[in-house]
Amino acid sequence: MGPLTRNAVFAVLLVLSASGAAFGDALCNYGDTTQSEGNLKKGRASEKEGKTLDALLFFRAADTICGNRKEAREGIRRIGSKMGREAAAKGRIFTGKNIFSTVPDADCRRWVRAYDVPNPYEPSVPGLCIRQSGGVRVQLDPAAGAYDWYEVTYNYRESDLLILKGVTASPGDIAVYEAAQRHFQARLRLQDNGYAPDPQQMKELQKIASTNAASFLAREEEEFQNSKDTERSLTRLENAMKWAIYGSEADRGRVIHRAFDRAEEALKGNGLSNLYDALEYYSFAGEADKVADVAERADELGLAALNDNDPVAALKYFMLSGNRELIDKARPLAEKARKDPAWKKTGVPAM
Repeated sequence: MGPLTRNAVFAVLLVLSASGAAFGDALCNYGDTTQSEGNLKKGRASEKEGKTLDALLFFRAADTICGNRKEAREGIRRIGSKMGREAAAKGRIFTGKNIFSTVPDADCRRWVRAYDVPNPYEPSVPGLCIRQSGGVRVQLDPAAGAYDWYEVTYNYRESDLLILKGVTASPGDIAVYEAAQRHFQARLRLQDNGYAPDPQQMKELQKIASTNAASFLAREEEEFQNSKDTERSLTRLENAMKWAIYGSEADRGRVIHRAFDRAEEALKGNGLSNLYDALEYYSFAGEADKVADVAERADELGLAALNDNDPVAALKYFMLSGNRELIDKARPLAEKARKDPAWKKTGVPAM
């Protein structure tokens, strides 16, 4: 056999992509398709009779490539939507429960232990018995919440809406908001035909983030003008940035600009606290060059203090800059000054 040409490869790909159904059919025999259709029929009948568990299990069993997967999933969605609405009406929204729970069952234990084919204890509903703990029976968990139902029954839009409602009910709760962000980020990786995240919901999330970022900036401004408290200011800016990273680029820019302004204002003075404040604000803003400028300025002030015979002040400036050479130079002089109570700024011991 000769090498495949480009045209031959293209032809093979075209055939494979033209009929996914044909590929699925090749994996299924008559018995598989007949069984799947039977489960689908029983699912519709059980749903009509109000046997929710049976209907759900039949539809799940029919949800295969060997049957009408589209109709099976529509049945699963219908049941999940109904059960989710009922749970929500009773106040059960986010419970973190599985929609299924299990109970001990003698017939299920016999089913596990039987090796005959066909198994005389095979449950009439597929999936009603599972092999866990030696054989237990599946039942619907009455504690399951609306979100739990929507998520496992392909009702993704309904669970998205619940998530968004949770955020809008607590718009200032960053933990709730970040959980929502994780939810929607996971949605971007979800492969499900017919589903896509609602762009309007994403815009609403971004709007909430922007509003909170602006609120923290306004609070920082008011408090700083009243107290000049750098620690509190930085805390507010950190809070603002937690929200701004989920907002727009402009939101993040405003937080950084505020920190930059605070640093510039701090540098109007040469005191040690001024330099520390500027260093923290520049570091928050990610201004590495400005941080280096502050360190350089600290060295200059430290050398000036040494020339002014004040090694204690000089050491503090050098400690801020992190200049090891100058620290080692100033430390013995500062220690001597601290130990000698008669030491004066001139460096000459009092007589």
